[in-house]
Amino acid sequence: MRKALGIAFLVLCSLLIQAQYNVTFIVRPPDASGEPIFLVGSFNKWNPGDKPFELAASGTAEKRITVSLSAGLHEYKFTRGNRRAYQTIQTGNKTRSPWR
Repeated sequence: MRKALGIAFLVLCSLLIQAQYNVTFIVRPPDASGEPIFLVGSFNKWNPGDKPFELAASGTAEKRITVSLSAGLHEYKFTRGNRRAYQTIQTGNKTRSPWR
């Protein structure tokens, strides 16, 4: 009985570790330039123009994407598809991309 409980516990732990979650990212672009926006992060090796991670228009001013992520901490940001682009901060001022 004790051995069976131990095995059940290990199976449950392995399922929790391998859990996948659907996460939706929503962005309201500050301009209507029509340029594509990409989700980039630790889950796609920081590839700024990774086509499967391009956000889609949602019929409003928003763009969105739903991705399946494993449990844990994930770093991410949004790009225009390259590493040369500038980021903006809340004031609208440009700041250099940390990739440069």
